[in-house]
Amino acid sequence: MSKFKAGPHFANDADIEAWNEAVRRHEANSTEPVMVSRSPCVLLFPNFVSEEEADQSIAHALPRLRSQRFADQPESRTSFGATFGAGFAAPIIDRANRAIGTKRSDGLEVKRYRAGEKYQSHHDYFSQPGRPMKGDRVATFLVYLQDAELGGETMFPWRGGTEPIDPATGWPRRPLVFERECEEGYQPENALKLPVQKGAAVLFYSLTPDGEVDPYSQHGSCPVQEGEKWTATIWTRANDRFETDTSIEEWKANKYLQMCYSDQGQAISTE
Repeated sequence: MSKFKAGPHFANDADIEAWNEAVRRHEANSTEPVMVSRSPCVLLFPNFVSEEEADQSIAHALPRLRSQRFADQPESRTSFGATFGAGFAAPIIDRANRAIGTKRSDGLEVKRYRAGEKYQSHHDYFSQPGRPMKGDRVATFLVYLQDAELGGETMFPWRGGTEPIDPATGWPRRPLVFERECEEGYQPENALKLPVQKGAAVLFYSLTPDGEVDPYSQHGSCPVQEGEKWTATIWTRANDRFETDTSIEEWKANKYLQMCYSDQGQAISTE
């Protein structure tokens, strides 16, 4: 495993404490996560994939990369990517599903970001206010295959869960300047920017324990300034959108979700 580097941006001392704990677990080759945010629920896994798995993922994706620009918003996502459903990606996908307790996902999507490329903040779920979608995405594993020399942090603008939500749109009321949302002076005061680190993964939840979408799970990829950043994304889904008492109770009992929502956990709070 490559050695963890010091992060370029921390909002407060608690962020530094959480990152230092991740460094200790990385050096001990621990796979147990560290909580870096309660709202949204964000966990950092120091050793989610091996260097060999990371390098193999890049090698498989490289000849298959295609532009990921949206036709209607071409500047919102400027990365190149490739998607895999099984084969070499199966062990990583299964690892993510087992951790979250889900049985299916959208596969594994490898993304490459070069200098200047980014993905502006967004939600991973598709449900709209008052219109929940059956089988929606419930959580995301973002695996770091290669860290950029500078930039490329994963950003959660609404960490803390206090920003008023517009009931009509389901988004925080305060507007963001998407073109500059990663710059100091333009991001909300409690925004979290996590530096990428090869082999690590970030798990964040799109749903709260009661099965409702979490608008504070909005996230983005800051522009790479130097080098190349490679990631692999796994979006896990719920088969029944928690329509039965049994499934919602199983969801609430997930040990990693409880790190954020249980006061008895051993997680590090960043609030």
